[in-house]
Amino acid sequence: MTPDATLDSGELAGRVALVTGASRGIGRAIAAALAEAGAAIAIHCRSNAGLAKDVAAALSAEDRRAEVYLGDLGDIGACESLVESVRADFGRIDILVNNAGIVRVRSTETTSRSDWDDMLGVNLTAPFVLSQRALPIMKELGKGVIVNIASIAGVNGGNMGPAYAAAKGGLISLTRYLARDCARFGIRVNCVAPTLTDTDLLNEPGMDALRSRILAANPMGRLAAPSEVAAVVRFLCSDAAGFVNGDCIMVTGGP
Repeated sequence: MTPDATLDSGELAGRVALVTGASRGIGRAIAAALAEAGAAIAIHCRSNAGLAKDVAAALSAEDRRAEVYLGDLGDIGACESLVESVRADFGRIDILVNNAGIVRVRSTETTSRSDWDDMLGVNLTAPFVLSQRALPIMKELGKGVIVNIASIAGVNGGNMGPAYAAAKGGLISLTRYLARDCARFGIRVNCVAPTLTDTDLLNEPGMDALRSRILAANPMGRLAAPSEVAAVVRFLCSDAAGFVNGDCIMVTGGP
């Protein structure tokens, strides 16, 4: 018997979703979308507890359980502690969304070793460690979903610099490996690769020129909205996507 391939407002009821980098931008939109679908949400952020608590309060007002967790995912120990804390508080983790990431716009020549290490650490190593730690929890449940937030830069190299491109390209490949490795446990792993999205990332140095280039080249003539990325994640987390595994869904507005 195949799963019901439809979406409704309660399709994730009873499930717990850990969303990293969920205090703002795409992560916040994902947390809201999964909560709307019925999931309880573990909201991770690096340091801005105030923003994260605002997200939790908004979800709680909609009668959804939401807890806040702080941690620098550039620290492997913090990744491990995050998963254990969420499990201790909620008793389970059904969904892991590896959304947290950092970007420093650099050229090949201006990329420092610390730029390289930091971007690969948060954008690639952290999703691996979090997935590795969540895997036994999901195996106990006999099912689970992992969604990695990659980038179009992981597909075509992008314009953000070599470290960002390498990290996001690696995340796409990691997704495909994990999908094969974890399928036998009832765990699906997919990724979403958005183009530049309309978030406060656009306030970072070097982003103005990049934004203009992307707008000029995009067939739809605009940036992606966080809610549009979140809608794809919601679908991938649902039973309607029960046979979607190891795929990279691009949210780019066209080729």
